[in-house]
Amino acid sequence: MRDFYMRMLAFLGHRVIVAASNGRELVEHCRRQRPDLIITDITMPEMNGDDAVAEICRDESLPVIVVSARHTAHLARSGSEHVTAYLIKPIGRKDLKATIGPTMRRFGYFRRIRTEAVDGLQAVADRQIFGQAAALLMRTAGIDEHDAFDRLHLSAVDGNRRLVEASQSVLDGAAQ
Repeated sequence: MRDFYMRMLAFLGHRVIVAASNGRELVEHCRRQRPDLIITDITMPEMNGDDAVAEICRDESLPVIVVSARHTAHLARSGSEHVTAYLIKPIGRKDLKATIGPTMRRFGYFRRIRTEAVDGLQAVADRQIFGQAAALLMRTAGIDEHDAFDRLHLSAVDGNRRLVEASQSVLDGAAQ
């Protein structure tokens, strides 16, 4: 199967950087070379495909196509948080071609969603710091909300910093 994948992937215009003979080897090669896509069988010596994929994707997610000889309930649960697509043997060139493109697009879509979610959470946290700093200025300097926001903005501009950094400085200064 490894030889088949190597030939077919090259035929389809892809460069194979790792052709591992077992799950442990797959993990080691992928950590060193960070491939754009992983295609792995579930049944592998030394470490099964589920465990290898979980290990590889612990620090950074990658698109993963899992191959199995049979479709079972286990396959549907297999590595669910890391697996982007499944293929059931026997696999032909058309199967690979039809799966790789959508897998890469789907993974890109999920990566964008994850990034947007993280950015949104960071924006909420930044807004909270900004609000706390403004409230502190209002209490300690006896100014209104508008003037507190203006001071924070001026502090950020004068210090060539982001607003959240200027706000955090105000909070840090009060804590001392």
